[in-house]
Amino acid sequence: MAVVPYGAEMMSRYGLRCPGCQTVFLVRLGVGPTQMTKFYLPCPECGLPIRGRSFGQEIEQHHVDFEAEVVDSRQLRDPYRTITIDPTAPSRYEAQRMGTFGASSTITLAQLAGDDASVERLFLTLGRGQHAVEEMWPYARDLFEYYLAKDWTGLQRIGQSIYKEQWDGRVTAFGRGPASYAAVGATTAEVRADTNMGIQVMLDRFGRKHEAAIRDRSGTYVALLSAAAERKNEAELQRRFFDAIANFMASFESWRMGVLWWALPNDRRRILGHVPESGVISGF
Repeated sequence: MAVVPYGAEMMSRYGLRCPGCQTVFLVRLGVGPTQMTKFYLPCPECGLPIRGRSFGQEIEQHHVDFEAEVVDSRQLRDPYRTITIDPTAPSRYEAQRMGTFGASSTITLAQLAGDDASVERLFLTLGRGQHAVEEMWPYARDLFEYYLAKDWTGLQRIGQSIYKEQWDGRVTAFGRGPASYAAVGATTAEVRADTNMGIQVMLDRFGRKHEAAIRDRSGTYVALLSAAAERKNEAELQRRFFDAIANFMASFESWRMGVLWWALPNDRRRILGHVPESGVISGF
């Protein structure tokens, strides 16, 4: 599977005027290719949270918005306050020089990972998540939308484009649901850097029990599912589940660092306790 490498970010400088205390200060902001990443930063004087967002896949089109007045950073006079924030990696608010721990995303992530092999694994994990959202999720999303709409023609077309010849044996009435959920599950597992095989074991056991209950000659389980379908409870629950996953994917760049704990070697995780949370938020 081709994996998009985790992109290196750069630090940009902005002068801001706090809308609360009116203090003018310098922001060192880590920026990189993104559809849109929401973040916040605290005023270094009064602590007021100032929200912002960055967007743009190319440097030439990259843009950052702040909920504060932007001033020319070249006109700042000493002594002025500085704050460092990076939505793509843990950062230290007080870090001011490149090479300082918490001052830049790529260097900080490399320092967190430790040796070269761990750095390579960490960046590969982050790249896998990015690849899953950009390349895998659009297919899984369309597949599940067709499933919810009961558009079996569309489901068949998208399913074959994903699974090729493996799809033929999974298009029965009872096979459409498990196949659609499997596509979503495979994508979220890539995004979450899931190495916990217990989850897969649990889902496999549930799938076997589900199929066994369907084959049960008494028909009790099928009758229960049919009754739920008539009350439309099942369709509503599936839609709510899918909408939650879709929001999870749409906000990927704002919470991507949430996988960092699981992606780091065990002996390096304690270092995260010495790095304040990056200014990442979602859903405002």
